Amino acid sequence: MNCKRKEPESNSPHDDSRIIRRRFLTGSPVSQSALVHITMSNPSGSTHESPDPTQTTSNQTTESAKSTQEHDVEHPQSVQFSMADLAQMMIETMCQPEYLSRFAPLLAQHLNPSIFQSIQDAIAPLQAKVDSQSDTIELLKEEVNSLKSSRSDLESRVTSLEQKVWCLEEADLDRRLQMQEVGLEELEQYGRRNSLRFHNVTLSENDKKDTDEVIVNMCKNKLQIDISKEDICRSHPVGRPNRAGKVQLICRFRNWKIKNGIYSKKRCLKGDPDKLFITEDLTGYRQGIISALMDAKRLGHVHSFWTSDGRIFAKATERSSKDLIKFPEDVDRYIPEEMQS
Repeated sequence: MNCKRKEPESNSPHDDSRIIRRRFLTGSPVSQSALVHITMSNPSGSTHESPDPTQTTSNQTTESAKSTQEHDVEHPQSVQFSMADLAQMMIETMCQPEYLSRFAPLLAQHLNPSIFQSIQDAIAPLQAKVDSQSDTIELLKEEVNSLKSSRSDLESRVTSLEQKVWCLEEADLDRRLQMQEVGLEELEQYGRRNSLRFHNVTLSENDKKDTDEVIVNMCKNKLQIDISKEDICRSHPVGRPNRAGKVQLICRFRNWKIKNGIYSKKRCLKGDPDKLFITEDLTGYRQGIISALMDAKRLGHVHSFWTSDGRIFAKATERSSKDLIKFPEDVDRYIPEEMQS
């Protein structure tokens, strides 16, 4: 025997609301008449009925007017109250755990694909922009690497050019410095062009007081040149006496002509018993070249050398042409390479 649970009879809209909510949660159908009943009911739970046609006309008129007044006053209030009550009922229903446990999975099942597709559609343009920016960044990285490589090459070239410029500047400075030194040395030698040095001169105590007279006597007796003290600007000993007690005298003559006339007679002193000889008054730089030529001659690499007006000349052999010697390196060409230090 089938037993059906009979719903309790509804006495008010609130009772009907509970019944409908329970049926909605359990999945039972809710009749339209029940909803209409709730909607059209008044707060006291009574329903509006039509007037009885058996009543008298006066009663009908009175009841009709009364009913019309009730409809004008109570019916809007009943509708407003019932709709608010229905809305509250739906809110309370949706907040129930049973409703959420039934409805949420279905809602998620239907909404997830749409939400996912919407998100994908929204992300797609952004992803395209990101991909485009990534490509741009890669291109910029390649350009930066290329610029770095170019910069490195340029820095290497600049460094190489700086080194070359530095070497050229250094070489130019060395050349200019050497030219300046040569110019100063030539200027110094020009200042000595009227001077001669007399080597291995024997001086007595009285001769030391008047070296001009000693030079005049040597020119007359040794060189057969007649000069006077007026032809001499100044004379004096140079350095210390040698082991034989002989000294070196330097003499500045009044002009180059007198000096050159005496120097041209130096061959007359060849084989002198006192070993007297005459040289030009040279700078320290040119005296160094003369020392190198003396060593080369002693070793047999140079046949002869001499000076004329401060310039130095040399010959490798008796028949070879004379060479102007201006630098110490010029002497090295007379010496074999295996003997050069």
